[in-house]
Amino acid sequence: MYDISREFVLQDHDWGFAERRQALALLTLTPVGFTYAYQYPSGCLQPREIYQSVDGEKPLDYQIMSQDSLSEQMILTEEENAKLIFTGDITNTNMFSPAFVMAFSYQLAANIAIPISKKSSMKDKMLAYYSLYMAEATLLDKKAGKYTTVQNNDFLEARGFTG
Repeated sequence: MYDISREFVLQDHDWGFAERRQALALLTLTPVGFTYAYQYPSGCLQPREIYQSVDGEKPLDYQIMSQDSLSEQMILTEEENAKLIFTGDITNTNMFSPAFVMAFSYQLAANIAIPISKKSSMKDKMLAYYSLYMAEATLLDKKAGKYTTVQNNDFLEARGFTG
């Protein structure tokens, strides 16, 4: 249950430590309804968005589908030379934030609670703790590594500040 629980928690939030960006490999098939079909990247647990190089533009549309073989997925989009931002399948525990570890531990505990304790109430308790820790963990993760650049303007420049 370790890997399933870890993957679940990684998919449950856009964790900063798990963000990956990758240029997608173009497939030769012609998709219906879209111009381009790309190979689904290995190690991708949760696609977030097709990278938009122009700030402020609306997110690019895409769709995840099975390839004809039904054994692999592909990403369909109108974007030429698409780059995907996604949550990667992080297995190195040194990459995990402490908040992630707490949430992950309660998700894992919920998944093994019934086989160990034989009580469904224990699973419910662990899921309640998971929800509490996920709420806190997502807030902490959103704060980590974020900064705001102050844009230059006449008001600030007149007072000696520059961005």
